[in-house]
Amino acid sequence: MPLPFIVIFALWFSLAYRSWWPIALTLVAAVVGGYAAFRYIPLASTSPREVTVHRVLGVLLLGFVVGSVVLSILGYRVGL
Repeated sequence: MPLPFIVIFALWFSLAYRSWWPIALTLVAAVVGGYAAFRYIPLASTSPREVTVHRVLGVLLLGFVVGSVVLSILGYRVGL
């Protein structure tokens, strides 16, 4: 999922639930993701290990998005 969509979702989530942690989590994810992209994603061919890492991260991201949508539909208010 492109980073701008994640940032927009975090802004919406933090405004809807009046919480600061989605923005902080998004900034941390952006920094870690940017570092990982420049450090671990080669410009040449990818290894089977890297494909596995991308698949696992994709499943985790998909689970987060689906869980967030389900919680927002059910009307749960999450805040610190």
